[in-house]
Amino acid sequence: MERRERFEIDIQAGREAVWERLTTAEGLASWFGTWAEIDLRIGGERVVGWGDVMQFGGTISDLEPGRRIRVVYVADGESTGAEEWLLTHDRGVTRLTLIQSISDDGIDDWDGFFGDVRRGWGLFMASMRHGLEGAAAANRTAECVYIPAPMAREEIWRRVQSALAGAKAVEGLVPALVIPPHSRLLVASDRTLLLDAEGSGDGQVLYAQAATHGDWVSEQAATWRRDALEFAAKSIDDA
Repeated sequence: MERRERFEIDIQAGREAVWERLTTAEGLASWFGTWAEIDLRIGGERVVGWGDVMQFGGTISDLEPGRRIRVVYVADGESTGAEEWLLTHDRGVTRLTLIQSISDDGIDDWDGFFGDVRRGWGLFMASMRHGLEGAAAANRTAECVYIPAPMAREEIWRRVQSALAGAKAVEGLVPALVIPPHSRLLVASDRTLLLDAEGSGDGQVLYAQAATHGDWVSEQAATWRRDALEFAAKSIDDA
C-alpha cells in the first residue's frame, strides 16, 4: 500500500529562485544533501547524497518548468514512492508544496518511520527558506557525519542540550527549527548546523551537518565546519 503526506512552506522569494533550488545540482546541494546530480528532463535521473555514506536516486516523471516536478523512486524495477513538488507565487511569496508518497512494504514501524520523514522534510525545507531569506549568499558548502548514538533519543537530546551551552563552535547561531527530542537547526547568515537523531536501537545515529554560505575564506570556512562536526561528536561521546 502507498501512503502520502503533504508538506508546505512559504518562502519570501521569487518562484524562479525556488525552482532553481529544486532543479539544479548546486541548488539541491544548498539545502537538501551535501551534493547532488540532476538531468533535468522527463526520464532524467536525480541523485542526492550526504557525504560518501548515503545517497538515493530517482527518475523525473513529470516536469512543468517553474511550477511542478515529480521524482519517482525505483528499486528492483518497482516504484517505491515519489516526491511531487508544486510551486505557486503571490505578492512576493512562493508557496512550496511537497506531496510525498511512499510504499509501506517492509516497514514494520510506520509511525516511527514517517515521523522521521516528517522531521527530515521540515529540517530540509527550513534550510531552503533560510538559504533564500536569511543567508548571506545562496551558494553553500556542506559536510556531514553520522555519529553512533545507541541510546534513547531523550538522552541524545540531553547530551546535545548540555553541550550547546557556551560552546564556542556554535557562537552566533540561533534556532531556526527545534523539534524535541529529535532535531534542531541552528543558523546564522553565513553558516548553519543541523542535528537530527535518526534510526532506532543499536542502529541509531546523530546526523550532524555543518554548512557555510557565501564568501568565507575557504580555509576559515573549512575549519568552522570541521570544528562544528567535532563538537557534535563530542556532545555524544563526552557526556
